[in-house]
Amino acid sequence: MLNFFHTYNPEPILITVGSISIHWYGLILALAILLGYGLAVKLARQRKLDSELITTIYTNLIIWGLIGARVYHVL
Repeated sequence: MLNFFHTYNPEPILITVGSISIHWYGLILALAILLGYGLAVKLARQRKLDSELITTIYTNLIIWGLIGARVYHVL
């Protein structure tokens, strides 16, 4: 049984639909972003903070994070 985990080599692609492939890391990253957003909004509501501010900050972070990642990749 332990030998199975030692030699297991998972496929990087979760599913392919036509010419679109969804990778495991993309799914996990999307889940992490959604769970982080949900947690941030929940904590903001508990502390009576403006959850719209959290949404604005989160949206900007995602957009600028994608732009920065692309610039880093190109450079």
